[in-house]
Amino acid sequence: MPNTIADLNKRISDKKCTGLFVFYGEEDALKTHKINTIKKQLLDEVTQDFNFIKFEGNNINTDAVTDAFESYPVMAEYKMVLFKDTGIFKSAKQDIKTFFESRFKDIPDYLCVIFDEKEIDKRSSLYKSACKTGMELEFKYLTDTELAAWVQRIFSEHKLIIDKKDAVYLVNVCEPGMNSIKQELDKLLNYSKDVVTKSDIDTVVSKSLQMVVFDLTEAIMQNNKAKAFEILEGLKTIKTEPFKLLYLIFSTFEKILLAKLVLDERGTVSQVAARLKLSPYIARKYCDCSTRFSESFLKSAIVKCADIDMEIKTGKKNEWIALEQYIIHLLNI
Repeated sequence: MPNTIADLNKRISDKKCTGLFVFYGEEDALKTHKINTIKKQLLDEVTQDFNFIKFEGNNINTDAVTDAFESYPVMAEYKMVLFKDTGIFKSAKQDIKTFFESRFKDIPDYLCVIFDEKEIDKRSSLYKSACKTGMELEFKYLTDTELAAWVQRIFSEHKLIIDKKDAVYLVNVCEPGMNSIKQELDKLLNYSKDVVTKSDIDTVVSKSLQMVVFDLTEAIMQNNKAKAFEILEGLKTIKTEPFKLLYLIFSTFEKILLAKLVLDERGTVSQVAARLKLSPYIARKYCDCSTRFSESFLKSAIVKCADIDMEIKTGKKNEWIALEQYIIHLLNI
């Protein structure tokens, strides 16, 4: 079975943090937090400058790595070597793979080696070699429930209260990831008093582009031309890339259509979430939208979006003009 955060937490609590660790995945904030926790446990502030060595990027000096592995801790019991974004578990040359395969087999008892990677290839021989020797752990984005609980803890630490429902709303309107959410939390910590409300969130928090596209979809559903073009003008003001916006609109209508098809077959919101690989909160939004758009409208919107994309790519139309004409088309279907 794959390792879990609970497995890592147990090793930390048992103070068994030497050896090899391969951390990867999109949740950078949690990954960084766990690395710092291990570092704090193993190294003291006085000698950590001598006993903490970091290698970053794919330009790896094998002589320096050998020295880092083989040299003893300086006036301390342990030392730590951190590799960040090396890419060696995805696209390393054979000589680098051979070098590290040899190193992984002979990690001293005093040494903690951590790889902090964005992506890995689980088919690679080096990854398989690392799994035999050490601990691998994928840091996925936390669930809505986990993130909401984390949000409530942070506010509680600052003597603020937020309802669970509003905490879930907050984590879903932000860009994904704890780092993005934390930036918005800091705004609310400076703005709210006693209780953090949905109104506070709507006033202060910068919504993710996907949530803004949902607002645009809502305006189209209501045939609210003024609101639709107010949203579009706002996106233009902050210099949103038209192609990115067009893709999100296309993707949104495509997911709404898929949600509609699942529900028409007596499926549930949970099945929609699993099918589209979305959080239950976002899946419910797609399901709600699907009840207010006809299948013919959604298919027409998707086909027209592809046509607009081609017109822009072939230089027939200016990006923003084409996008505005597309919105007018949707409002008039």
